[in-house]
Parts: sequence; structure tokens; C-alpha cells
Amino acid sequence: MRKRIGRILPALLALVLSAGLYAQQSLLTGIQSGAVRADFSGTGGSSGDSVKVRVAKGPKAAPGPAEYTVPEGSQLASSDAAAQSMTILGVKGRVISETSYEPAFSITVPEKGSATYMLAAFCVEFHKENPSESTHFTLQPPDSTLACIAKNGKNLSLAAYQAAVWMYTDQATFDEVNEKFDVSRPDWAKGEAVLRRCRPSGR
Repeated sequence: MRKRIGRILPALLALVLSAGLYAQQSLLTGIQSGAVRADFSGTGGSSGDSVKVRVAKGPKAAPGPAEYTVPEGSQLASSDAAAQSMTILGVKGRVISETSYEPAFSITVPEKGSATYMLAAFCVEFHKENPSESTHFTLQPPDSTLACIAKNGKNLSLAAYQAAVWMYTDQATFDEVNEKFDVSRPDWAKGEAVLRRCRPSGR
């Protein structure tokens, strides 16, 4: 009997894992289901540590804390028509003071109260203004090309990554970008190389 149980338990565990029962939910799924309340706001920047999200349990949350992912390339629609929307590279950490955060790669919604996380995010509407601290955002599903840029551009400098995003979203040129954002020729070339790997055919 023990031998049979020893053979059955690994098979059951594999079945459970393959069914995704232990998989973390995306934050967007949590928001849509009513399990999470989330408020996204700008920090005043266009690139890098430029968005904060404050999370708390929603009315349909299960007991206990819950962990959520934020998929690369997720989009943030701006509440201000004059301010740029954003794309998310990833979670940077849980904010612990006005000037610091502790590293984290996912978002934990606490049992009680709220928690604030810093997100690495980049502007996607070159011809609009940078978001301000009063700009709020609505989370939207990932864009496949922006997700690809995130996956392949993790080693890019901040300037090269932002350039790659604007090349895709706005077909921005080197001279246009450098009128408002400093990008060197080598960084531009690196961002362009990442975009070439990700660009949909015909664009």
C-alpha cells in the first residue's frame, strides 16, 4: 500500500500543477474579479521608476494575503488625455518610504490595509506630456510586441529601452526623440536591434 501511495502522490501533484491550481493570478484578473482594489499613479517621470500602485483587498477577496503577477508589456491607460499612457516592464519593489522600496518581483495584497509597489514603466505616446503625480491609470492587458521588447530588452539602458518603445508605438525617429529625451547613437542602435526582433511583420 505504501508503495502505491508513493507512486500516486507524485502523479497527483503533477496533475495539480499542470492544471495551474497553484499558479499566481495576474493583477488584472484580480482587479476584474473584485478580489483586488488597485490605484495606479505617476511619479512625475516618463521612464523607469515612474508608476506606483496601491493595492488592497476587494469585496470578493479570499481570506489571507494574496500574491499577484504583473505580466511584462501590460498597458496603463492614462486618465489625462494630455498625458502619456504607459507600458509596464515589471514590478520593482514594495515602497517602504517616500524615497525607497524593498525589491520584489510580484505584488502581495495584505490581509488588512494596503501596500504600495513601485513599477518600472515607460511612456508609449511620444507626442504627449509626461505623466505627473496626479495622473492616474487603468491597467489593461499586455501588448504582444511590448511584451517582447520587455523580454528581450532587460539589459538595455533606460534610454535605449524607452527609445525602443517609442520606435514601436510612435515610429519616432532619432532626431525627434532627442528633442525631448537624450539617447545616444549606440543606445538607439541597441533599442532598434531589440525592436527588430519583436516587430510584427508589415510594421
